[in-house]
Amino acid sequence: MRAPRRSSAPVGCGARPRVRGVVVVLAAACLVATAGTAAAPAAQDGAGWLSRYAEGLAAARAHGAPFLVYFPPTGSSSDPSVIARADPASLGLPIVRIGTEEVAERMTALGVGRVPALLVVDRRENVIARFEGSIGAAVWRSVDAVRRRMARRRSDELKAAGRAVELLEDGRVESALDRVRPLLEDRLTSPEAFEIARRVHGEVAEREENEMLRALAAEGLVPARELERRLRELRERVLLDETRARIDREVAAIREDETRR
Repeated sequence: MRAPRRSSAPVGCGARPRVRGVVVVLAAACLVATAGTAAAPAAQDGAGWLSRYAEGLAAARAHGAPFLVYFPPTGSSSDPSVIARADPASLGLPIVRIGTEEVAERMTALGVGRVPALLVVDRRENVIARFEGSIGAAVWRSVDAVRRRMARRRSDELKAAGRAVELLEDGRVESALDRVRPLLEDRLTSPEAFEIARRVHGEVAEREENEMLRALAAEGLVPARELERRLRELRERVLLDETRARIDREVAAIREDETRR
């Protein structure tokens, strides 16, 4: 008798959490979202500018907010006046001034074509807004508008993720998956909402895998055709493509075993 092969699921690391674990993550995410509306402390050096990209990313993740990345002009050119007069502590977002040792790498990674440049970067390292070549006096109003738009989006995402948790707890699995699918597919989804969506998906994947393993437990106890019939019936009930693919592999293996006999 073949030993059932446990698949490596594409969601989660290690054991997947139960629904109550998802609720804990949801609560934590809401706390982070609330904290993220406050001004993130700018800092480290005396002027409030961070000196390395990694510092800005860490500060953004710590405070649940995007961060600003500034590429200064080259040569003897001066900073635009709006940058030179900026008070980083008043911006409400961490801001990094990219040094010469990082310029080439970060320009390539972030797709910067001209300097000076100011970018708004989210915690998943997506460039949300960019101002290149000419940075005018209205830039901080534009940055604030982007920040507010991102905060509203995150709030909407957390509501959708929270609703998915409720639907899953109520047994409305397909509706729960419909809620989280866009969150998992969109690279701009906030980390908190993405994590909740990932765990909801993981809970469904675990349930479906357990159903499949229960069906496979009958291997050797029932005729191969009966086992195949049960697996095909299960395939019609499950909702995840990865579960269907695993069932297809098991059915193919059963048929291969029968052919060899």
